[in-house]
Amino acid sequence: IGGGLKAAGTGFAFFFFLVLARVTTPEAYGVFASAFSLATILGFAATLGQHTAILRFWSSIDEVYGHDIAAHATARGLRLTIAGSAVILAISLIPFLLQADIETFGPNPWIYPAIGAMSAAFALSEFMVAALRAKGSLLFALTPRDVGWRVGVILFALLLGSLNGVSALWLTAFVLLGVTAVQFVPVCAEVLASLRHPEQMPAQELASMRHAQWGLWGNAVVAPITNQSATILVGILLGPVTAGLFFAADRLAKLLSIAQIGVNQIAGPALARAWRAERLPEVRRIALFSVGFAVILAGAGFCIYVISGRLVLSLFGETYSTAYNVLLALSVGQLVNALTGPNALFMNMSGNERILLSCNIVSAVLLIVATVFLTRSYGLLGAGLASALASIFKNGLITFFALSAIRSAGREKSNDGSPETAND
Repeated sequence: IGGGLKAAGTGFAFFFFLVLARVTTPEAYGVFASAFSLATILGFAATLGQHTAILRFWSSIDEVYGHDIAAHATARGLRLTIAGSAVILAISLIPFLLQADIETFGPNPWIYPAIGAMSAAFALSEFMVAALRAKGSLLFALTPRDVGWRVGVILFALLLGSLNGVSALWLTAFVLLGVTAVQFVPVCAEVLASLRHPEQMPAQELASMRHAQWGLWGNAVVAPITNQSATILVGILLGPVTAGLFFAADRLAKLLSIAQIGVNQIAGPALARAWRAERLPEVRRIALFSVGFAVILAGAGFCIYVISGRLVLSLFGETYSTAYNVLLALSVGQLVNALTGPNALFMNMSGNERILLSCNIVSAVLLIVATVFLTRSYGLLGAGLASALASIFKNGLITFFALSAIRSAGREKSNDGSPETAND
């Protein structure tokens, strides 16, 4: 089901950005691309890491204490996400009130509250999807976000016929808020149910959540930087039109990871439960299945891009086919991402979020430095190579630590006299 929904989401994601490119000018699409990328980064920051925390702690608490106690984790995560979204939205009003004029985002100051609204909508949506995934409601978790949101934006964009960068971003934010409101109903019902139960979350679990929160939040902020900041940097260095070219190639390349994202919808809670119960062979089986599923589809997609990449890019507009080499470079980075499987997800689910944060910080710094240097030296292709190299480095580093964590846990079980050994 997860794979099928993500496959459907792949098609709608393609048409989502294609239609927006068609109803805007190249410059307006570049403004939208830079603003959308920044809103995505800020949206992850606004979650305060709760979209990951709910996957890990709801599943592990439910494994030990049951649904009623786990509901308190949902309530806590929702409160923090709403607070983070409110802060980001308030901050976005500052450049609006100051009438800031940044070339990358165009001269219209309404782009800044639009970025704030999109960030808040994204944060709330991420938490709702994660909360529903944790409880196994995969269909209701993914359908509104992956299908409903994109179809809604496509229909409204076609109906309106012509958009600028600001109105395109407002449209995406309002439609996302609409579909998220539908998902809010069952999550809110669980939160209200938790208030009726006198049982409180065990102190050690609450302490564990507080300890993990900053690492999870750090990863929520830093990881998107390595995924989104290249578009913003290209806009600053080469202008909004070139940023639009890079954004189109980057979004197409990221479609190769859709299978990995799909299987992660189930793998996250499953890894958290298996790790909490010390079922290490199950952890390995989940990871290996994820890799196999992702590599097959990513490899097929890469072949399509090699053969027909220029044609696919030209659907965005005549000038977009010039980003063909950039698309191939970015796609290589996504292939490596598929080969390394749910490495980052495992680190967050197993209590190794601070090690993951260190890996993400190093990778983000590498990406920013490499993008600035290679873009100035080699233009748009340099930006693509920088992103691909940073992605490969990050995945290799995280995988090394993920394997080390599993081997260490295996040795501990072996020393404790468990029948499971490090070679299971």
